Amino acid sequence: MSRPEGLAGLLERGSWDEYAAGVLRGLGDQAAALLLLDFDRFEAVNDAYGHQAGDMVLEAMAGMLTAEVRAIDLVGRFEGAGGHRFDRFLILLPAAGSQFGLTAAHRIRIRVRETAVGIRSPSGQQVMLTGLTASIGVAVHADAGEDLANLLRQADDALSRAKGEGRDRVALAEAAC
Repeated sequence: MSRPEGLAGLLERGSWDEYAAGVLRGLGDQAAALLLLDFDRFEAVNDAYGHQAGDMVLEAMAGMLTAEVRAIDLVGRFEGAGGHRFDRFLILLPAAGSQFGLTAAHRIRIRVRETAVGIRSPSGQQVMLTGLTASIGVAVHADAGEDLANLLRQADDALSRAKGEGRDRVALAEAAC
């Protein structure tokens, strides 16, 4: 396994992709669920409190995500083109079908709401940030021939649907239904 790096010791996208692809290959025909989590309206945190506070929130949420999954699960930070980092996380749940993935996603969505993070405002005041929400797309790998890129596209489509339906939701990829 590649060594943890970056935010809260999570794998960054390149390392996560490499490791996740290996896990999927090793599963053969066993199912695996992929959760793609995006914090709703997170830019408002950065706008109100600054990027340093936003990073503190993401670090706390990364720790919460790691605590909420099994030891065999793989949590990573989503990264876009050109290395641009988002407020998104990837969670691969090996040996897990759609029901397990949906249950995990709903549990994580609730934990996001319940997590309080102490940050400093730009004026230096201690603020307890609560009530964050997340939208989560869930896709299921159930075919040894399916590749990671396709699974990511399905999870991203499901995430877009969750956001489009009002945010703070979980949506299952249609191909996985």
